[in-house]
Amino acid sequence: MHKKIMLISSGQPSANPRAVKEALLLSQKNFDVTFIYCPLSPWADEFDKQLFAENASITWISTGYHPLKNKIGYLFARLRKKYWEFIKKYAQNKFDNNIKSSVLFSQELLQEALKHKADLYIGHNLGAIAAVVKAAKKYKAKAGFDAEDFHRGEFRDVDIQKKITASIENKYFPLLDYCTVASPLIGEAYKRIFPDKAFTVINNVFSKKYLREGKSIIEKKSMDLFWFSQFIGPKRGLETVLLALNECKDLEIKLHLLGNINETYKTFILETVNDKTKIIFLPPTSSEEIFTIGSQFDIGLATELPETPNREYCLTNKIFTYLLSGNAILFSDTKAQSKFFNSYSGSGLLYESENVFELAAKFKQLYNDRLLLHKMKENALALAQNELNWEKEGETFIDLVKNTLSNN
Repeated sequence: MHKKIMLISSGQPSANPRAVKEALLLSQKNFDVTFIYCPLSPWADEFDKQLFAENASITWISTGYHPLKNKIGYLFARLRKKYWEFIKKYAQNKFDNNIKSSVLFSQELLQEALKHKADLYIGHNLGAIAAVVKAAKKYKAKAGFDAEDFHRGEFRDVDIQKKITASIENKYFPLLDYCTVASPLIGEAYKRIFPDKAFTVINNVFSKKYLREGKSIIEKKSMDLFWFSQFIGPKRGLETVLLALNECKDLEIKLHLLGNINETYKTFILETVNDKTKIIFLPPTSSEEIFTIGSQFDIGLATELPETPNREYCLTNKIFTYLLSGNAILFSDTKAQSKFFNSYSGSGLLYESENVFELAAKFKQLYNDRLLLHKMKENALALAQNELNWEKEGETFIDLVKNTLSNN
């Protein structure tokens, strides 16, 4: 009989590529896989439909209330969250108020998880950790968790949510049978807090099947920059990019931005950049299509700002998407990206975060030295082909799962 594994996420599958990669690989390895999720991102609905149709061997279960399709239920959940925020002021964490006041559908996740017996429960997003631990306890199973971020480090010290998040981690992390992290520095940060726990690094890499070799830059006149996210917004480093482009008025540079964007920020972008720079806005796409789109461009922008410890420590999926797309990379100098750059310096250049003139100088250097840019693009593809891919990281993940299940 195949071992049953349940993945639990407080978001939607298409908004959580790490969880989806795990689910698909586990299914390929003949585990019986169920994926419980919450419908919080309407933009992801169509991508989810395609995902579910292509992977019918996995049981996909939605819980909670869709913000557009069940507005009354969604409103109820929001009011309930406010209620638990109020109760928390007086009862502290007596009723697990920290989770209930922080995660919209934490109660639905728990109720659904408790219905399904499995051998291993794996949580994605901190909002799923209580459901994972409690379901594992009920069925005498194993509990795993993926820390894609250094969660308590997502907030500044003065933010009350940092204390709440730390309380959630302090309560549930010691009860986990394993924990994976999305970068070496996230693992080191958690290890300092939980010295008795092991943290396994699983980078935000993707399968080699997405390798895309783009057009040669040697004969190309323009230079194309690429940045993407689920949401295009402020305080992500784009402001520095726009101002740097204003210092490159004589160069034919195009900036391609992919993701959801509101009109206010779109107007800000268009009003900030000089008239000679062309900005192309691209709508959200599936996680698979983004590599084909990215391969059309020359440089991927990894513009994280070191505003919180998490931003200092994280290595986002942008970096690994750019590598597979054959993009050279411009890295802002967060601690994690600096460490990555020092290990794989041939794939791009490093610049001081928010230093407009240094970034502009990097743009000019690569624009004028097409042989250097071409070599960096080649190095990026080779790095994805030979080392930083899901085929390698997936082996680490599967070994961890098998060892966890065999450890009684």
